Amino acid sequence: MFYFLHVSKSAGSSFISLARNNLSLYSPNANGNPINLITGERLKFWKWSEAEQQHFLSSPHWQLVANENQMGREAYFFENVVYITIVREPLDRLFSAWQFAIEKPAKDEPLDERGRKFARFLRRDGGLEWRRNYLLSTVMYQDRDHPRERLELAKERLAQFDHVLLMENLGNDVRALARNGWTDLDLPWRNTAAPGEADWSAARAALKAYPDVLEKVTEANEHDIELYKFARELVERRKSEPPRLERIPGKQRRIPHSKNFEFIVTCAYEAHLQGDEAGRAKLLDRAAALPEASEIASQRRNFLEFALRRFDAPKRAEKEHRRKAREKKAQARAAGIL
Repeated sequence: MFYFLHVSKSAGSSFISLARNNLSLYSPNANGNPINLITGERLKFWKWSEAEQQHFLSSPHWQLVANENQMGREAYFFENVVYITIVREPLDRLFSAWQFAIEKPAKDEPLDERGRKFARFLRRDGGLEWRRNYLLSTVMYQDRDHPRERLELAKERLAQFDHVLLMENLGNDVRALARNGWTDLDLPWRNTAAPGEADWSAARAALKAYPDVLEKVTEANEHDIELYKFARELVERRKSEPPRLERIPGKQRRIPHSKNFEFIVTCAYEAHLQGDEAGRAKLLDRAAALPEASEIASQRRNFLEFALRRFDAPKRAEKEHRRKAREKKAQARAAGIL
Protein backbone atom coordinates (compact mmCIF):
# COMPACT_ATOMS: atom_id res chain seq x y z
CA MET A 1 0.00 0.00 0.00
CA PHE A 2 1.18 3.51 -0.84
CA TYR A 3 0.18 6.71 0.97
CA PHE A 4 0.86 9.90 -0.97
CA LEU A 5 0.77 13.16 0.96
CA HIS A 6 0.00 15.66 -1.81
CA VAL A 7 1.23 19.17 -1.07
CA SER A 8 -0.76 21.34 -3.47
CA LYS A 9 1.19 22.82 -6.44
CA SER A 10 4.09 20.43 -5.94
CA ALA A 11 3.69 18.19 -9.01
CA GLY A 12 1.10 16.02 -7.28
CA SER A 13 -1.08 15.67 -10.37
CA SER A 14 1.95 14.49 -12.34
CA PHE A 15 2.75 11.99 -9.61
CA ILE A 16 -0.81 10.62 -9.56
CA SER A 17 -0.70 10.21 -13.35
CA LEU A 18 2.47 8.20 -12.91
CA ALA A 19 0.94 6.16 -10.08
CA ARG A 20 -2.00 5.17 -12.30
CA ASN A 21 0.47 3.50 -14.65
CA ASN A 22 1.86 1.37 -11.83
CA LEU A 23 -0.89 0.80 -9.27
CA SER A 24 -4.60 0.46 -8.71
CA LEU A 25 -5.94 3.57 -6.95
CA TYR A 26 -8.94 3.67 -4.65
CA SER A 27 -12.01 4.23 -6.81
CA PRO A 28 -13.81 6.59 -6.80
CA ASN A 29 -11.13 9.24 -6.35
CA ALA A 30 -10.39 12.87 -7.14
CA ASN A 31 -6.78 13.10 -8.30
CA GLY A 32 -6.04 10.10 -6.09
CA ASN A 33 -7.99 11.38 -3.08
CA PRO A 34 -10.58 8.73 -2.04
CA ILE A 35 -14.17 9.89 -2.37
CA ASN A 36 -17.04 9.00 -0.06
CA LEU A 37 -19.40 7.06 -2.33
CA ILE A 38 -22.45 8.31 -0.47
CA THR A 39 -21.77 12.03 -0.18
CA GLY A 40 -19.41 12.70 -3.07
CA GLU A 41 -17.01 14.43 -0.65
CA ARG A 42 -13.41 13.38 -0.09
CA LEU A 43 -12.94 10.81 2.65
CA LYS A 44 -11.43 12.49 5.70
CA PHE A 45 -9.55 9.35 6.63
CA TRP A 46 -6.83 11.32 8.45
CA LYS A 47 -9.45 12.00 11.13
CA TRP A 48 -10.21 8.32 11.68
CA SER A 49 -8.93 6.32 14.62
CA GLU A 50 -5.66 4.42 14.43
CA ALA A 51 -7.46 1.08 14.00
CA GLU A 52 -9.75 2.48 11.29
CA GLN A 53 -6.85 3.97 9.34
CA GLN A 54 -4.83 0.77 9.60
CA HIS A 55 -7.74 -1.27 8.28
CA PHE A 56 -8.29 1.14 5.39
CA LEU A 57 -4.59 1.16 4.47
CA SER A 58 -4.33 -2.63 4.43
CA SER A 59 -7.07 -3.33 1.89
CA PRO A 60 -6.18 -5.70 -0.97
CA HIS A 61 -8.58 -3.81 -3.28
CA TRP A 62 -6.55 -0.62 -3.71
CA GLN A 63 -2.84 0.08 -3.68
CA LEU A 64 -2.61 3.85 -3.29
CA VAL A 65 -4.52 6.59 -1.54
CA ALA A 66 -3.65 10.28 -1.75
CA ASN A 67 -4.21 12.91 0.89
CA GLU A 68 -4.32 16.49 -0.40
CA ASN A 69 -5.36 18.05 2.86
CA GLN A 70 -3.46 17.49 6.11
CA MET A 71 -2.05 14.58 8.09
CA GLY A 72 -4.06 15.51 11.15
CA ARG A 73 -3.34 15.93 14.83
CA GLU A 74 -2.41 12.25 15.11
CA ALA A 75 -0.35 10.75 12.30
CA TYR A 76 0.22 6.99 12.15
CA PHE A 77 2.88 5.13 10.19
CA PHE A 78 1.98 1.48 9.60
CA GLU A 79 3.92 -1.55 8.50
CA ASN A 80 3.43 -2.51 4.86
CA VAL A 81 2.56 1.09 3.88
CA VAL A 82 5.02 3.14 1.82
CA TYR A 83 4.75 6.86 2.62
CA ILE A 84 5.62 9.33 -0.15
CA THR A 85 5.52 13.10 -0.48
CA ILE A 86 6.93 15.77 -2.80
CA VAL A 87 8.22 19.06 -1.43
CA ARG A 88 8.84 22.28 -3.31
CA GLU A 89 10.63 25.50 -2.45
CA PRO A 90 7.94 27.32 -0.43
CA LEU A 91 7.94 30.73 -2.13
CA ASP A 92 7.95 29.12 -5.57
CA ARG A 93 5.05 26.93 -4.43
CA LEU A 94 3.16 29.99 -3.16
CA PHE A 95 3.79 31.91 -6.39
CA SER A 96 2.62 28.94 -8.45
CA ALA A 97 -0.52 28.58 -6.30
CA TRP A 98 -1.31 32.28 -6.74
CA GLN A 99 -0.91 31.99 -10.52
CA PHE A 100 -3.13 28.90 -10.60
CA ALA A 101 -5.89 30.01 -8.23
CA ILE A 102 -5.92 33.80 -8.31
CA GLU A 103 -4.31 35.50 -11.28
CA LYS A 104 -4.29 32.85 -14.05
CA PRO A 105 -1.86 34.74 -16.31
CA ALA A 106 -1.05 33.65 -19.84
CA LYS A 107 2.05 31.48 -20.00
CA ASP A 108 3.78 33.99 -22.24
CA GLU A 109 3.23 36.86 -19.79
CA PRO A 110 6.65 38.23 -18.76
CA LEU A 111 7.94 37.26 -15.35
CA ASP A 112 8.39 40.87 -14.24
CA GLU A 113 4.73 41.60 -15.01
CA ARG A 114 3.60 38.59 -13.04
CA GLY A 115 5.90 39.73 -10.25
CA ARG A 116 4.29 43.18 -10.23
CA LYS A 117 0.83 41.63 -9.86
CA PHE A 118 2.04 39.17 -7.21
CA ALA A 119 3.60 42.01 -5.19
CA ARG A 120 0.33 43.95 -5.40
CA PHE A 121 -1.56 40.88 -4.14
CA LEU A 122 0.84 40.37 -1.22
CA ARG A 123 0.59 44.02 -0.20
CA ARG A 124 -3.19 43.75 -0.03
CA ASP A 125 -4.87 43.17 3.33
CA GLY A 126 -4.58 39.46 4.00
CA GLY A 127 -2.25 38.82 1.07
CA LEU A 128 0.65 37.70 3.23
CA GLU A 129 -1.67 35.37 5.16
CA TRP A 130 -2.93 33.56 2.06
CA ARG A 131 -1.75 29.94 2.29
CA ARG A 132 1.00 30.96 4.68
CA ASN A 133 3.24 28.07 5.81
CA TYR A 134 1.15 25.70 3.70
CA LEU A 135 3.72 22.88 3.73
CA LEU A 136 3.73 22.88 7.53
CA SER A 137 -0.09 22.80 7.62
CA THR A 138 -0.17 19.84 5.22
CA VAL A 139 2.39 17.77 7.11
CA MET A 140 0.63 18.71 10.35
CA TYR A 141 -2.82 20.30 10.61
CA GLN A 142 -4.37 23.69 10.01
CA ASP A 143 -3.68 25.52 13.25
CA ARG A 144 -1.51 28.55 14.03
CA ASP A 145 -0.97 27.78 17.73
CA HIS A 146 2.43 26.67 19.09
CA PRO A 147 4.27 27.20 15.78
CA ARG A 148 7.71 26.07 16.97
CA GLU A 149 6.37 22.85 18.49
CA ARG A 150 4.41 22.11 15.32
CA LEU A 151 7.48 22.71 13.20
CA GLU A 152 9.62 20.28 15.20
CA LEU A 153 6.90 17.63 15.09
CA ALA A 154 6.54 18.18 11.33
CA LYS A 155 10.25 17.42 10.94
CA GLU A 156 9.77 14.20 12.92
CA ARG A 157 6.87 13.20 10.69
CA LEU A 158 8.73 14.00 7.49
CA ALA A 159 11.63 11.84 8.65
CA GLN A 160 9.21 8.89 8.80
CA PHE A 161 8.38 9.05 5.09
CA ASP A 162 9.93 6.32 2.98
CA HIS A 163 10.35 8.72 0.05
CA VAL A 164 10.72 12.50 0.33
CA LEU A 165 11.00 13.70 -3.26
CA LEU A 166 12.22 17.14 -4.31
CA MET A 167 10.22 18.76 -7.07
CA GLU A 168 13.28 20.34 -8.66
CA ASN A 169 14.77 16.87 -9.19
CA LEU A 170 11.54 14.90 -9.45
CA GLY A 171 12.25 13.24 -12.79
CA ASN A 172 15.26 11.52 -11.19
CA ASP A 173 13.92 11.13 -7.65
CA VAL A 174 10.89 9.05 -8.70
CA ARG A 175 13.26 6.38 -9.97
CA ALA A 176 13.77 5.37 -6.35
CA LEU A 177 10.29 3.81 -6.55
CA ALA A 178 11.74 1.02 -8.71
CA ARG A 179 12.70 -0.72 -5.48
CA ASN A 180 9.00 -0.71 -4.55
CA GLY A 181 8.05 -2.49 -7.76
CA TRP A 182 7.18 0.49 -9.97
CA THR A 183 8.16 -0.20 -13.57
CA ASP A 184 6.86 2.86 -15.46
CA LEU A 185 8.95 5.74 -14.14
CA ASP A 186 8.69 8.24 -16.99
CA LEU A 187 7.00 11.15 -15.26
CA PRO A 188 4.13 12.72 -17.24
CA TRP A 189 4.31 16.43 -16.38
CA ARG A 190 0.80 17.75 -15.79
CA ASN A 191 -0.41 21.14 -14.50
CA THR A 192 3.15 22.13 -13.72
CA ALA A 193 6.27 23.31 -15.46
CA ALA A 194 8.45 20.63 -16.95
CA PRO A 195 12.23 20.76 -16.45
CA GLY A 196 13.63 23.82 -18.20
CA GLU A 197 10.57 25.98 -17.43
CA ALA A 198 11.36 26.81 -13.83
CA ASP A 199 10.99 30.55 -14.41
CA TRP A 200 7.23 30.05 -14.49
CA SER A 201 7.27 29.99 -10.70
CA ALA A 202 10.58 31.63 -9.78
CA ALA A 203 9.17 33.74 -6.96
CA ARG A 204 12.38 35.46 -5.93
CA ALA A 205 13.20 36.49 -9.48
CA ALA A 206 9.64 37.75 -9.95
CA LEU A 207 9.86 39.89 -6.80
CA LYS A 208 13.41 41.21 -7.32
CA ALA A 209 12.04 44.70 -7.99
CA TYR A 210 10.08 44.58 -4.71
CA PRO A 211 12.63 43.69 -1.99
CA ASP A 212 10.36 44.91 0.80
CA VAL A 213 7.61 42.51 -0.31
CA LEU A 214 10.07 39.66 -0.75
CA GLU A 215 11.38 40.22 2.77
CA LYS A 216 7.87 40.20 4.23
CA VAL A 217 6.67 37.08 2.40
CA THR A 218 9.89 35.28 3.34
CA GLU A 219 9.37 36.18 6.99
CA ALA A 220 5.69 35.16 6.85
CA ASN A 221 6.63 31.71 5.52
CA GLU A 222 9.74 31.17 7.64
CA HIS A 223 8.51 27.85 9.05
CA ASP A 224 7.84 26.42 5.61
CA ILE A 225 11.29 27.55 4.51
CA GLU A 226 12.91 25.87 7.51
CA LEU A 227 10.90 22.68 6.96
CA TYR A 228 11.88 22.64 3.30
CA LYS A 229 15.54 23.09 4.25
CA PHE A 230 15.18 20.14 6.63
CA ALA A 231 13.65 18.06 3.82
CA ARG A 232 16.58 18.82 1.52
CA GLU A 233 19.06 17.89 4.25
CA LEU A 234 17.09 14.71 4.91
CA VAL A 235 17.25 13.71 1.25
CA GLU A 236 20.98 14.38 1.12
CA ARG A 237 21.64 12.50 4.38
CA ARG A 238 19.77 9.45 3.14
CA LYS A 239 22.19 9.04 0.25
CA SER A 240 24.70 7.62 2.73
CA GLU A 241 22.59 6.87 5.79
CA PRO A 242 19.53 4.58 5.67
CA PRO A 243 16.37 6.09 7.20
CA ARG A 244 15.27 5.04 10.67
CA LEU A 245 11.59 4.36 10.13
CA GLU A 246 9.29 3.56 13.04
CA ARG A 247 6.20 1.60 12.10
CA ILE A 248 3.08 0.39 13.90
CA PRO A 249 3.04 -3.42 13.54
CA GLY A 250 0.44 -5.01 11.31
CA LYS A 251 -2.49 -6.83 12.83
CA GLN A 252 -4.83 -9.58 11.76
CA ARG A 253 -7.27 -7.87 9.44
CA ARG A 254 -10.63 -7.50 11.22
CA ILE A 255 -13.04 -4.60 11.02
CA PRO A 256 -12.69 -2.67 14.30
CA HIS A 257 -15.71 -1.63 16.28
CA SER A 258 -16.72 1.80 15.03
CA LYS A 259 -19.51 4.33 14.89
CA ASN A 260 -17.74 6.28 12.16
CA PHE A 261 -20.19 6.56 9.26
CA GLU A 262 -17.50 7.17 6.62
CA PHE A 263 -15.46 4.21 7.79
CA ILE A 264 -18.40 1.79 7.98
CA VAL A 265 -19.62 2.71 4.50
CA THR A 266 -16.09 2.24 3.16
CA CYS A 267 -15.94 -1.22 4.75
CA ALA A 268 -19.33 -2.04 3.20
CA TYR A 269 -17.97 -0.98 -0.18
CA GLU A 270 -14.98 -3.25 0.29
CA ALA A 271 -17.33 -6.14 1.13
CA HIS A 272 -19.22 -5.29 -2.06
CA LEU A 273 -16.00 -5.52 -4.07
CA GLN A 274 -15.31 -8.90 -2.48
CA GLY A 275 -18.78 -10.18 -3.42
CA ASP A 276 -19.62 -10.59 0.28
CA GLU A 277 -23.32 -9.71 0.19
CA ALA A 278 -23.99 -10.77 3.78
CA GLY A 279 -21.09 -8.69 5.13
CA ARG A 280 -22.13 -5.73 3.01
CA ALA A 281 -25.73 -5.91 4.26
CA LYS A 282 -24.61 -6.11 7.88
CA LEU A 283 -22.34 -3.10 7.53
CA LEU A 284 -24.93 -1.03 5.68
CA ASP A 285 -27.45 -1.80 8.42
CA ARG A 286 -24.95 -0.43 10.94
CA ALA A 287 -24.43 2.67 8.82
CA ALA A 288 -28.18 3.13 8.35
CA ALA A 289 -28.60 3.40 12.13
CA LEU A 290 -26.32 6.45 12.32
CA PRO A 291 -27.51 10.07 12.09
CA GLU A 292 -25.67 10.71 8.82
CA ALA A 293 -27.76 8.06 7.08
CA SER A 294 -30.98 9.71 8.25
CA GLU A 295 -29.92 12.98 6.63
CA ILE A 296 -29.21 11.19 3.35
CA ALA A 297 -32.41 9.15 3.48
CA SER A 298 -34.47 12.32 3.88
CA GLN A 299 -33.07 13.49 0.54
CA ARG A 300 -32.72 10.17 -1.28
CA ARG A 301 -35.73 8.29 0.16
CA ASN A 302 -33.99 5.01 0.89
CA PHE A 303 -30.43 5.00 2.18
CA LEU A 304 -29.76 1.29 1.54
CA GLU A 305 -30.96 1.39 -2.05
CA PHE A 306 -29.01 4.57 -2.69
CA ALA A 307 -25.82 3.05 -1.24
CA LEU A 308 -26.11 -0.03 -3.44
CA ARG A 309 -26.61 2.09 -6.55
CA ARG A 310 -23.48 4.05 -5.70
CA PHE A 311 -21.47 0.88 -5.03
CA ASP A 312 -22.37 -0.37 -8.51
CA ALA A 313 -21.48 2.94 -10.19
CA PRO A 314 -18.57 4.62 -8.32
CA LYS A 315 -17.99 7.08 -11.16
CA ARG A 316 -21.22 8.83 -10.14
CA ALA A 317 -19.53 9.91 -6.93
CA GLU A 318 -16.63 11.33 -8.94
CA LYS A 319 -19.04 13.34 -11.11
CA GLU A 320 -20.82 14.63 -8.02
CA HIS A 321 -17.49 15.57 -6.45
CA ARG A 322 -16.47 17.56 -9.53
CA ARG A 323 -19.83 19.35 -9.57
CA LYS A 324 -19.56 20.28 -5.88
CA ALA A 325 -15.95 21.42 -6.36
CA ARG A 326 -17.03 23.75 -9.18
CA GLU A 327 -19.84 25.16 -7.06
CA LYS A 328 -17.53 25.76 -4.09
CA LYS A 329 -14.97 27.48 -6.28
CA ALA A 330 -17.64 29.70 -7.79
CA GLN A 331 -18.93 30.61 -4.33
CA ALA A 332 -15.39 31.38 -3.13
CA ARG A 333 -14.74 33.63 -6.10
CA ALA A 334 -18.04 35.43 -5.57
CA ALA A 335 -17.12 35.98 -1.92
CA GLY A 336 -13.67 37.26 -2.87
CA ILE A 337 -11.87 34.38 -1.14
CA LEU A 338 -10.09 33.28 -4.31
